Amino acid sequence: MILLGVLATIAAIWVIGDYVHSRRVNSAYKDFEAGIERTANGVQKGAESFTLPGNDIALLLVHGFNDTPQTFGPMIPAFRDQAYTITGLRLPGFGVAVEQMHTCSCDDWVQAVEDRARELNQSGKRVYVVGHSLGGAVCLAVMRRAPECVAGAALLAPAIDVSNQRSPIFPTRFWRKLGNSLLIFSNVYQSPYDRNDCRDPEYKNPDYKSPFSTRNIVDQSFRLMDENQLAADSIRTPLLMVLSRNDQVTDWSQAEQYFSRLGSVDKELIFYDDSGHALTVDVDRENIANDIIQFITTQTTVAEPSSQ
Repeated sequence: MILLGVLATIAAIWVIGDYVHSRRVNSAYKDFEAGIERTANGVQKGAESFTLPGNDIALLLVHGFNDTPQTFGPMIPAFRDQAYTITGLRLPGFGVAVEQMHTCSCDDWVQAVEDRARELNQSGKRVYVVGHSLGGAVCLAVMRRAPECVAGAALLAPAIDVSNQRSPIFPTRFWRKLGNSLLIFSNVYQSPYDRNDCRDPEYKNPDYKSPFSTRNIVDQSFRLMDENQLAADSIRTPLLMVLSRNDQVTDWSQAEQYFSRLGSVDKELIFYDDSGHALTVDVDRENIANDIIQFITTQTTVAEPSSQ
């Protein structure tokens, strides 16, 4: 009876604590949301998808978790200098209120990128996807499902698996499973860290990036990573992967192993260890943009018919 009483007390404390925590996070979210300006469609202003017209080479930019196309802003001038057609795509469930995060799936993310790639193909463009973090995982899924849509890919700190550097005692996946099993009220999460794992102080906490996410978004991210893990050798698309060994968000060593298993014959791996996870905005962003341009230049030169 004493043991049952202790267990009941622990359970009650847990449930009460979960409820109090969920109320605190919801209150913080309401304060955050009060300062956000949204379009008629509920998208945060400035976070909308965009297209900048250019030549017949199209860059399809795919952002990461809790991010928006704005993360590619510092790289765009270099891409514009090449006269590329540039499309920044907002993935469903991001840049919107948490109410809209509860129902989207990783299938929606993949379909959105595939649909836009096909549209660009149909307009006569040669499409190169540039995916950061979760966006890299989405691009891998597109290459698995519709490789004909993509001429090449640049994956920046792709989400092959999550890092355990910020996870106390047990791996991140353990805490996720425990939370999914025991949390009743907490369906909205608030990150305790800077919004970007970034060495450049200007981009550590950009206004366009929300610190709030939902259990569904997290679960769908893990689902996509797990599906990609099973199909590395099926990917044949020419590919550039850029990693940092100081990435605290995604597991760079798992990404390196995944790179070795890719079926692509034409593939290149580059490390920039002075940056953190947010490679699109961190201190090496200009070098990385130039690497992407060089990769595309090499690909398009190879693709051109011989004049001989």
